[in-house]
Amino acid sequence: MDDYERDRAQLNEIVAPVIGEPDDYLIWDGVIKVLMDFDGGLNRNSSDLAISAIRDVYDRLLLKFPLFFGYWKKYADLEFSLSGTEGAELVYERGIGSVGVSTALWAYYCEFKMQTCHEPEIVRELFERGAECCGLDWHSEAFWDKWLEFEDRVDAPAEKYKVLVRVSTLPISHYARYYEQIRIYANTRPVDELVPAAQLASYRDQVSCENSYGRQKSEAEKDREIRALVDAHYIEVCQKTYAEYVKRYNHEERFTTGFFTPGEIEEAQLENWRKYLDFEEQEGKFNRTMFLYERCVSICANYEEFWLRYVRWMSAQPDKQENTRHIFARASTIFLPIALYQIRLLWALFEETSMNRLDVARDILQGIIFATPQNLEALEAWASLEHRQNGLDAALDVYRAQIGNTDTDLHVKGAIIKKAGLMIWKFRSSTEARRLFDENVEHYMSIPAFWKGYLQVEMSQSAKEPHDVAQRQRVRNLHQQIRNNGRLPPHAVRQLSEMYMHFLLDNGAKESVEEYLHVDLLVNGSFPTSAAVQRAQPMIQKPQSKGKAKENKRLGDVEMTG
Repeated sequence: MDDYERDRAQLNEIVAPVIGEPDDYLIWDGVIKVLMDFDGGLNRNSSDLAISAIRDVYDRLLLKFPLFFGYWKKYADLEFSLSGTEGAELVYERGIGSVGVSTALWAYYCEFKMQTCHEPEIVRELFERGAECCGLDWHSEAFWDKWLEFEDRVDAPAEKYKVLVRVSTLPISHYARYYEQIRIYANTRPVDELVPAAQLASYRDQVSCENSYGRQKSEAEKDREIRALVDAHYIEVCQKTYAEYVKRYNHEERFTTGFFTPGEIEEAQLENWRKYLDFEEQEGKFNRTMFLYERCVSICANYEEFWLRYVRWMSAQPDKQENTRHIFARASTIFLPIALYQIRLLWALFEETSMNRLDVARDILQGIIFATPQNLEALEAWASLEHRQNGLDAALDVYRAQIGNTDTDLHVKGAIIKKAGLMIWKFRSSTEARRLFDENVEHYMSIPAFWKGYLQVEMSQSAKEPHDVAQRQRVRNLHQQIRNNGRLPPHAVRQLSEMYMHFLLDNGAKESVEEYLHVDLLVNGSFPTSAAVQRAQPMIQKPQSKGKAKENKRLGDVEMTG
């Protein structure tokens, strides 16, 4: 075996654990450490195999756990050592695209830019991007301090002062520290740097109109008074910031972590998120509310309830359809497993209402069913979509195809027959629905959902025709058939009998009370009593149908025999 084959075999052996256990991030960390030490330590002179292996592991890890900001930093450091500035910058951009609310990752990225770029405006643009993404975070001081450090490094006191003024208006953990720096700067910098030009002109007019004991003020006196007005202005700003700070303090201090972890989150933490989101929504400030939602879903990314809440809030905002679609896509394609499919069902409905997006809605539902073939809720959503858009036959085609699938579980098929039968009864005719159930009895004798659907159809039809004695007899016969089945589990028979008992009390016929008491003995009587009543059960009567010729009509278009 040559060196190449030996290295490849060794690297495959190192990587194998994460292939087998991709959900355990501790295994990923161990594999990365081993690869970094491979062949005396990984560097730009290492073999292409080793470099490709470490990149592949990082890519796989961050595809699986895109919110691990620390690994984005490690990956960027690695790329810087392997391929230089451009490679590292690409990794950082991928990182902030995945976890843009991370103040730590933005601080790392900006520090990297400060070290590798010698054009202040380009670095400043990156800080501006970071401020938009993470500047509202309660613990964003690491980012803001890095920006202030940069302005000191390039000797731009006026720019530093602008940053201080900006951050002093934000209700974050250390806002007061920045306010104190503003007061120091206000005593040393020219007054035209302290406030906007229009505001400064107003201050100049104000002090010029005020005489001091009848004499003209000196320029020094005017300067002192203007600075006093500036100081009073920032005291007022600080007081407003403090008021906003106090509103959020209790919520923020209850949080025990500010980043994503794969494990479960304590219920107290989840409840704090719910209450905090309630608060920001009531405050009504779009940017602050959206940022808090972004923070929430970056920490609680595995919790569907917060993604659902986020898209519902966003969809209620004017002209935010694309924002809403983006949230749906992130939740459904990146963060939530297919088992958490409620948001995908909502996404499909959202796309159905969008112009020329019907195929997208259909693809979303088909994707759920492809991944979870026994998912009745998704199948019903797809059939309902086809019914709304293309009519009943198209909906039944969806059900028919799933019944014909050999991988579909028998219990699921029985439930599909139930849904199809109810749909046919509601939108076409009771006769066709009854024929569908009759033709499939022998296939689904042991499936409770099938019998529940059959019973629902007959009871609902009787409610529509309260004076039809023959229809009431059909219901009675069907209930006897269920009890005499012998293949249904006892608890299912009991539940179906209880449905029938409710029907008897609700349908208004005089003789129903006697029948109710009879069924009550069967269901709730002691075993000897119930058995005796069961043995005395009369034979099922055949109802006299008024539409016999119509009932005998072949229903090939709805036949769904399993």
